[in-house]
Amino acid sequence: MRKLLLLLVMVTLGVATADAQKYYIPKFKKTKEVRDYEMDVKRKVYLTLGGSFNMGLGFQNHIKYKDHGYDVKYDENMQFDGASVLLGGGFRVTENFHAGIETGVLIQAAINAMPLYASLKYYYGPSTRQKRTRFFNYLNGGPQFYFNDKSKSTGYMVGAGGGMRLLLMKSVRTDFYVGYQLNVRGVKPNMNGSEQVNPSSIKFNQYAHVIQVGLSIPIL
Repeated sequence: MRKLLLLLVMVTLGVATADAQKYYIPKFKKTKEVRDYEMDVKRKVYLTLGGSFNMGLGFQNHIKYKDHGYDVKYDENMQFDGASVLLGGGFRVTENFHAGIETGVLIQAAINAMPLYASLKYYYGPSTRQKRTRFFNYLNGGPQFYFNDKSKSTGYMVGAGGGMRLLLMKSVRTDFYVGYQLNVRGVKPNMNGSEQVNPSSIKFNQYAHVIQVGLSIPIL
């Protein structure tokens, strides 16, 4: 009988404790930690390292014979795609607007060149945000110096597109971009033909249309 009473007391205490926990101990819901990420570089002046894969869309050729007063225009397919390796310097003008200059090596359809162009970027939204991404648009333009024997020494390029800055680690920010680029070079005329033509009267320009897919990483 004593054991039965002891068992009833223990059961009663257990039920009372469970009820007390049910009504007096609150249940806390796990909340997701919210963090702010700094997407901009700390330095006002910085260096960048990057590169791109250039998918060739085709050539447009324009030959102008000044002495004869007529033009020749024709299109040409690219034999293979190209690539570029770039080193640049940037300046953070405002939180959203960056300006800089880039140079490097461009190989496109067996034509080697050294671009030297100005680069303007506009980043959207605040630099401090709760996401690791930030979108931007860019505009490039400047001269290109060619090393091919069939090319005149100086041409130019223009490009525009957009992309996304991604924070890969605590301090590694990478700009991924895609855009259009136009490369213009002057072609030296071939004077091995039978017709006598004044070379100075011939203007031969070649326009290469490419789609650029690349990345740029601020390194310092």
